[in-house]
Amino acid sequence: MRLMKTIIVIVLIIFLNLQSIQTSDILEDDDNTLSNYNKVQVQEYDLDIKLDFQQKVITGEITIKLEALTDKLDQVHLDSWHLDINSVYLSTYEENQNIQKVENAEPTWVSSNEIDEFVGGALYVDVDGVVPILQKDGETYKIGALPQGTKFMLKIQYTTKQQAYGQETGFQFIDKKYSLDGEYNFFYTQNEPIYARTWFPCLDTPRIIAPFYLHVTCERDLKVWTSLLDTDPEIVVNDDGTITWDFQQSEPGVRSYQVAIVAGFLTEQKIGDSVYLYTPEKYANDAAQKMKNIEQWINFASDYLGYEINQEFNFILMPGNYPFKGKQQGKLTYISPSILFTEKSGESVIFHEIASFFFGNVVSTCNWRNVWLNEGIATYIERFIQDFYLVSSYSQVDRIVGNYTLQQSFDFIDNYGLPSTFKTLHPNTKLLNPDDTLTAVPYEKGYQFMEYLQTFVSNSQQIVAFLKVYLQNFANQSVDYYTFQQSFEDWLIQKYGEKDGEQIIEKIDFNLWIEKEGNPPYGTLETFTSASYNKAVTLANKFVQFNGAALPQDWEDVLRSSSWNSEMQYAFLNHFLQNTYVTSLRLIKQLDQKYHFKNNDDDEIQSRWFTLTSLHNYQTEENDYLLSRFVSVNGRISQILPIYEALNLNGRTIKAKQLLLSNYKFYHPQTIIAIENVVGKITEINQYDQNEFKTQKQYNEL
Repeated sequence: MRLMKTIIVIVLIIFLNLQSIQTSDILEDDDNTLSNYNKVQVQEYDLDIKLDFQQKVITGEITIKLEALTDKLDQVHLDSWHLDINSVYLSTYEENQNIQKVENAEPTWVSSNEIDEFVGGALYVDVDGVVPILQKDGETYKIGALPQGTKFMLKIQYTTKQQAYGQETGFQFIDKKYSLDGEYNFFYTQNEPIYARTWFPCLDTPRIIAPFYLHVTCERDLKVWTSLLDTDPEIVVNDDGTITWDFQQSEPGVRSYQVAIVAGFLTEQKIGDSVYLYTPEKYANDAAQKMKNIEQWINFASDYLGYEINQEFNFILMPGNYPFKGKQQGKLTYISPSILFTEKSGESVIFHEIASFFFGNVVSTCNWRNVWLNEGIATYIERFIQDFYLVSSYSQVDRIVGNYTLQQSFDFIDNYGLPSTFKTLHPNTKLLNPDDTLTAVPYEKGYQFMEYLQTFVSNSQQIVAFLKVYLQNFANQSVDYYTFQQSFEDWLIQKYGEKDGEQIIEKIDFNLWIEKEGNPPYGTLETFTSASYNKAVTLANKFVQFNGAALPQDWEDVLRSSSWNSEMQYAFLNHFLQNTYVTSLRLIKQLDQKYHFKNNDDDEIQSRWFTLTSLHNYQTEENDYLLSRFVSVNGRISQILPIYEALNLNGRTIKAKQLLLSNYKFYHPQTIIAIENVVGKITEINQYDQNEFKTQKQYNEL
C-alpha cells in the first residue's frame, strides 16, 4: 500500500502545475442540494431579472445550457426555493447527428418549494419524451430519454414569492429609511451557503463552476454592481424609464453562491490602481481612511501566495442590517459598516476578506461539510497578514480571543440542541441547513488545525509556501478535505524527500482533527501565549478580587491607547463574560462608571458590554436606551445575537422579543432566524416600525 501511494505521489508531482485536474468523480457528495448535478453538466447560465422595489419581488428568466453526463437522461432536477415557476421550455443548441433539433418544446415539469424545510424545494423537468433520438437503424427517430453528450438548454420564467417574516432568502429589498444614508432604496443578494436557489433556479452547489451572463433591470436612479468580472457592462435605458445592466463572466466560471448583486446609490472612490470603494456620500471620507491601504494588503497576499491577480476589486459598504462582518464574492466584497467603528479589528476583517478571495473564491470547498477549507485557511492567512501590518502582539491576542469565541460556539451548539457534529471540522449537514454550521468552528478550529500543521514544518512561511502550490494546483476548482490532505502529503514528500516526508505524515492525525467533536485533540493552545493578553486578564482578575470595593492601582491602563489595543480590551471584557459567576452587579457598576464601555465607539466593545450587562440584569435608563439603540442600528449577527441570548438566559425573554419585533423590518431574514432560534418564535407580527430614539444630546443632559 505504501509503495502504491508513493507511485501515486510521484505521478502527482510530475503534474504539479496542472491547472484543471478533474476531481469531480472522487469528490465527496453535496448533501445540501436537491439537484442531480452528477447527471448533467452546466455549460452556461444566462439570467435576466427585474427588481421590483414596490412589491419586493424579482421577476426572472434564466436559460441554462446543459450537457447530459449519463445515458438515457430522463429528468433534470434544479434547486428552487420560494419561487413561482411560470413556464419551462427546452431546446437543443448544438448540431448532433443522433438527435433532431428541438426549439422551445414544452416539457412536463413539477415545482415543489418545500420538499425539505432546511434546503427548500426543487424543479423537476422531464426531458424524456421531448427530443427525437436516432435509432439503431440509422433512419428512424423516436422520442425518448437523452443520450450521453446531448447538449440542450432549459429556459425558465419565474417570480420570487413575496417574502414572509423570517423566510429564508438570498436577497433583500431595503426601503430608503433603513438604508445607510436614509435617502435611497438599496438591494443586495447574499447567497452563501444555499440561498441562490431563492432567487433563481439552478444547480445550487459549490461543485458547479460555470460561465455566467447576468442582466439586471432596476430603477433609473440606482446603479448596479455584480461579482462578475466584466469591467465594462452594457447599459440600456428602457422605454419605461428603467435601466438594464448587462454583465458577464465566461472564464473562469462562477459558483452559484458567489453570484452577487448590489443596487443602490453610492459614491465611487478609487483607492488603488484596481481597487474601488463604494459608500453613501456621508461615509466616504471615514471609509476611505479605514481602507486606504487595501491595495497594498491585496498585493502583499498575492505576492506571498504566488497568485497573480488580474481583476478589479469593488468594496461595498453595506447597510447597517447586513448580517455579517464581510463577504468576498469575485469582484465584489461586502463590508459591514460596523468596521468603521472598530479599531484594528476593522482592518482585520478586510484582511480576512482578502484571504477569502484566494480560499473561497479561487479555490473553494465542494460542499458545506468542508467549509473550514475556506474559512479556516482564510483565518490563518488573515493572521499572517496581521503579523506584517499590525502591532506584533495583535495576532497573538487575536487568536486567544478567537479561541474564546470558539468555546462560545461549542456552548451554543450544546445549549440549543444543534447536532454535535457541528463541533467538528466535518459536520454532517444532511437534511439540515448548512448555514447553522457557520459558527466560529470552521474559522477558529480550522485556524488551529493550520497552526497544528505548521508545527511539522517549522514556521508560517512554510505553510504559506504549501498554500502557494495548493492554489496553483486547484485554482478555479472545488475540493474536499481529502483533496487538501493528499495535496499536503504530496508537498511534504516533495519538500523533505520520501523518507522524511513519510515520517512526518505518519505523525499527523488528520482524521482525529477533522472528525473529533469539541476542542482540538492536540495542544496548539499551549502555544497561544501573549504578554498583552496576560496583562488584560491580570487586570480583570484584580477587579474580580476587589469586587467593586476598591480600584486596582493600574485601572487607568485600559484607557491608554498607546499600551492597550482593542484586542486587549476585548480580552479584558471576555474575562468577565467567561467568569460570570464571580462577576457581581457592584463590579459591573464600577466598570460602567470608570470605563463607559456603553459609549465606546468600537462596536465589538459595545457588543461585549451589553451582553455582560444583560447577563447580570444591570439596568440604568441610559444603558437600556443605548442597548436598544445598538441592536436597532446594527444587524450584524455576531454582535447582537449574544445580547439577545443573554437577555433570554436572564429571564428577560419578553424584552428580547420586544426588541426583535420593533426591528423586524430592519433585520435581514437570516438575522431574524438566528435570533428566533435563541428567544423562540414570534407567533404574531404587529406592524411595528423601528424605534424612535431620543437624541444623544437629550441623554447627555440626564
